[in-house]
Amino acid sequence: MRINGVDFKNVVELYTKAVPSAARNEKSKTDEVVLTESGQEILKLRKKLAEIPEVREELVSKIKGRILSGEYQIDLEKLAAKLKEWGEF
Repeated sequence: MRINGVDFKNVVELYTKAVPSAARNEKSKTDEVVLTESGQEILKLRKKLAEIPEVREELVSKIKGRILSGEYQIDLEKLAAKLKEWGEF
């Protein structure tokens, strides 16, 4: 868009005279988010949850060792009962 007949140098001069220098130099304000106590608690819990590994490698390797050595025994009746609870069969 073109504005005819405007002297931009004059506009800048008028602005510098009209607006105090302190207002021109003031840093622009930024938006701020404030969480409630419960929101802060949820954020903390989410961070703690993110730190927990998805797979507990120590437990997995322990069970693998027991399976390979033949020490790990599966209680088939317990397994069948759990499957039945979950509606798999």
